[in-house]
Amino acid sequence: MDIEIRMKDNSTITDEELKDIEQLFNNEYTDEDDVWEKNAPYGFSPSDIRAMAYMNGKLIGHIGADKRWIAVGKSKVKVAGIGGVLVERDYRGFGIAKMLMHQLINNLQQKEYAHFGYLGCREEVVSFYNSCGFERIDRTETVKKNYSNEYMTRTGFPILICSITKDVSTFPTGNIYLHGTAW
Repeated sequence: MDIEIRMKDNSTITDEELKDIEQLFNNEYTDEDDVWEKNAPYGFSPSDIRAMAYMNGKLIGHIGADKRWIAVGKSKVKVAGIGGVLVERDYRGFGIAKMLMHQLINNLQQKEYAHFGYLGCREEVVSFYNSCGFERIDRTETVKKNYSNEYMTRTGFPILICSITKDVSTFPTGNIYLHGTAW
C-alpha cells in the first residue's frame, strides 16, 4: 500500500485539501444538520496542524491537533488537543490511523508544540489510543458545549494523554478545565 502522509498547518491547507477533508468527514458523519467546516468541524475545536493520508491522490485518513492552554487543578498546561481521527472505511485495519498518529506526535515533538497530547474518546477505541502511546487518566473535565456558550462537567468519560515535551508522569493532578470545546 503506497500511502503519502502530508503534515499541514491549518493556514496552508489548500482549497482542494479542504474539499477532500470535508468529503471524508461528511461520508462518515451523515447527519444533515452537521456540515464539516475548517474552523468549526461539527462544533468541535478546529485543528492547527493536520496529518493526512493520501493513496493514489485520494484522502483516506486524517488527524488534527489544536494547541491550547488548559487548567489542571491549580496548574496551566499546554496541550495538543487531538481530534478528527478518521480513516475511510475501505482502508481501516491496515494501520493507517496508527501511522498518522505516530507522524503527528513526532511532528509535535520536533516543534516542541505542547507539553502533552490530549484527547477524549469513546470507550471502545481506548485500546487503539493506548497502542499509540496514550495513557488514560481519571479526571473530571469541564468543557464548552458544542454550539453554545454553556459549559458542562463530565466524569468517567475516557480522557487520554501522551508525552510531547513532558513525561506523562508529570501531568498535574486535579480537575480539568478545557477553556473551550473538546476536540
